[in-house]
Amino acid sequence: MNKNRLKILIPNATSARNIGDAAMLDSLISLVKNSFKNPKIVIHSNEPELYPSTIAHRIEKTLYYWAAFSTENKPLRVFRIAWVFIAYFLIIFNIHITLSKELSKLIEDYKDADLIIFVGGGYFRSKTGLTQSVHLLLLLSMFWYAGLCRSKKIIAPISFGPFAHKWQELLTARAIKNFEVVSVREKISFDKLKKNRIRNLILAADHGLLQKKSSTKKKNLKSQIKLGFTVRNWLANPYGRSFELHFIEAIKHLSSKYNLIVQPIIQVHAPLHPQEDDSLATTRVIKELNKSSIQVNRVKKIKNVDHAKKIYADVDLLLGMRMHSNILAATQGTPFLAISYEHKSEGISKYLGMEKYCIKCEKVNKENLYELLVDVYKNRNDLKNKLLSSVKAIQINETQKWNKILSQY
Repeated sequence: MNKNRLKILIPNATSARNIGDAAMLDSLISLVKNSFKNPKIVIHSNEPELYPSTIAHRIEKTLYYWAAFSTENKPLRVFRIAWVFIAYFLIIFNIHITLSKELSKLIEDYKDADLIIFVGGGYFRSKTGLTQSVHLLLLLSMFWYAGLCRSKKIIAPISFGPFAHKWQELLTARAIKNFEVVSVREKISFDKLKKNRIRNLILAADHGLLQKKSSTKKKNLKSQIKLGFTVRNWLANPYGRSFELHFIEAIKHLSSKYNLIVQPIIQVHAPLHPQEDDSLATTRVIKELNKSSIQVNRVKKIKNVDHAKKIYADVDLLLGMRMHSNILAATQGTPFLAISYEHKSEGISKYLGMEKYCIKCEKVNKENLYELLVDVYKNRNDLKNKLLSSVKAIQINETQKWNKILSQY
């Protein structure tokens, strides 16, 4: 293996529209480039055209995106999804059949890589329903194809679960069982994978925490509190509407006690995927806040990772439902109150020593949310120093850890 031109495949990058995922990819690429001289990096991504071509030698579609989202033709989608799985078994049984040019090229990238590194994230999870099961199987296909290759395989810090069915958890664990390194970003996922007897399992920080502090200087308005918020479109959940009402009322209550400026922030703007698009819920919250005498700034749509860091550095505190909004806020020393919709948010908050300031969605009411917001505000200076210290220590330890891991390959 020629380390001067190591061929590295990152096969599971998501869309640049998801700023949290983009931050993790950015950190991973930095680690790789610092560990290897002139690596040849190929990235498979959802919506590859949204990433700058300068970040890698080549950027292609993921197997998942090629099959399910790169065409609007439904019969063609079904055909492509079927071929992703058929081609996998053809390789296992050494049967040579001509595949489509695009699919062949993607599979060849797996075979050609010296090292396959899966970017971190909260991908291993599922909900009930056939569509969700197909989603999980397509996701796992990328790990199955990697498993067919002789190249070394590393998984950057992920979350594992929750799953709708036990078979999904078992199948997912089996797909990554023989990888050289499987890293998870919180203890809950670590314990789940340990029970599934995953070897080479390590606990590591979310790669979003490796982002550097922005050089932007905060505008200091001593008489006012600038509260940023991120909120997901959660109406599909049984308690979704109730949650939003409590969310709004807590902000209103805070405004009645303090001189408040509210800064709405849209971290994920994905019109084609309403469940993942923060715009819808953010608009509803703004509409209700505008009925009061609260000063609400114009909404800020995050464009990229650097833009996100500047925005989170500029608020006094953050009420964050997007996990990576809290992570990026932490890298800027901005205190946050995290609203957890899955165990990954609880795990990350605990990792930062902020478990007191993390509350589950289903437990939110206007009283406890308000009380926690006041607590964050009153202790904001101590929390800022605590976060900056914690993040600095994490960055030093994690950089050393990953340099050591990558140097083995």
